[in-house]
Amino acid sequence: VDSFFAYGLDVGVVSALFFANRLIQLPLSVFGMAVAVAILPTAAKSGAEKNDAAIRDTILYGLRASTFLILPAMVGLMVLSQPLVTLLFQRFEFDTAVATMCANALLLYAIGLPAFAWVKVGVNGFYAIKRPGIPVIIASISMVLNIILNFLLVGPLGYKGLALSTSIAFTVNFLLLYILLSRRFGLLMDKDAADSLIKTLLAALIMGAGVWGIASYTADLAPGLPGQLLHIGLSVGGGAMLYALAAHVLGIPEWQRLLLGLRRRGK
Repeated sequence: VDSFFAYGLDVGVVSALFFANRLIQLPLSVFGMAVAVAILPTAAKSGAEKNDAAIRDTILYGLRASTFLILPAMVGLMVLSQPLVTLLFQRFEFDTAVATMCANALLLYAIGLPAFAWVKVGVNGFYAIKRPGIPVIIASISMVLNIILNFLLVGPLGYKGLALSTSIAFTVNFLLLYILLSRRFGLLMDKDAADSLIKTLLAALIMGAGVWGIASYTADLAPGLPGQLLHIGLSVGGGAMLYALAAHVLGIPEWQRLLLGLRRRGK
């Protein structure tokens, strides 16, 4: 849908939106889809047993796990949008102007990244009770909303409106899923989940501030491709360590589960 609207805009917009979306798909596939696939067998087993409480617990666990993994990815993509696009794509006809458009689109797509991941987890609740039509209807509503928002936003915001409309549409998709899931299985939130969400957001913001500082300091360490690789490598590596440290200090349960899983796999 975004590409259809983009054909009537400036040269390079189609490429900018396409490659920005490719960068969004990476954390979504690695984290969001991985969590969704991992919890599906448990949710399906609980659905076969008609155990709604177990389905709720599984979906809530999936939402918490995907949040812990996807929020730092969102913040990292937002902070490093320009240098990432420059390193990966800026060459030949993909010039500075297109790279800037791609980075701006990436920033706006990243806003919707948590919703993209949460939708993948949430639909499992309806798959578990063999009601796949409900997510399809909600996704169709979201697609229509995306088209409407494209009409409304492409005029004042141009290509940025296309990326923003997609993030808004997916957020609405998740909110509708969340409301229906909560009505069917019980509220997908409790004190522990709320505490974890707040701590995860705080850890991601701490990481984001650290990444911004590292990126600012390392931007001009060396010229050319080696300098870009060093810039991104130090920023991403430093951000990962900061997030792990913040998660450990704040006592985020998902971090403890991750460490426990790694220890078991190591043994």
